[in-house]
Amino acid sequence: MKITRKKLVKLEACHEAVEWFSEKYPKGVELIAGLKDMIKDDSKFEWANWFIVRVMTRKQYLRYAVYAASQALHIYEEKHPNDDRPRKAIQAARRCVKNDTKENKAAAGAAWAAAWAAMAGAGDASGAAWAADGENW
Repeated sequence: MKITRKKLVKLEACHEAVEWFSEKYPKGVELIAGLKDMIKDDSKFEWANWFIVRVMTRKQYLRYAVYAASQALHIYEEKHPNDDRPRKAIQAARRCVKNDTKENKAAAGAAWAAAWAAMAGAGDASGAAWAADGENW
């Protein structure tokens, strides 16, 4: 697949990214080479991530999201060892990847909502603790 200015505009990339890309690759570039260049430049890493998820199929996107969440799960579980909602959400998403049924989608949605609530609750607790004793944080 070739990345071109036209493709970036069609995908609604930000103006800064379209201009950077157009200067660097006026004739376009193959996907992998373009992604490698973006990843090499720490300030463009997020652009590479933004682009790649927009060219994936739904199944690829789900697998990518499951992989990314799995990589960070241990961080949450170290702080909240008794809260298995994020793990259950990842497991439900894995079931959707394997068998994309209406039931699995509903279960993944419910698990996601529970995991979101867990994250929001953790953020609220952190904010309250900071407010109570902010100068020692």
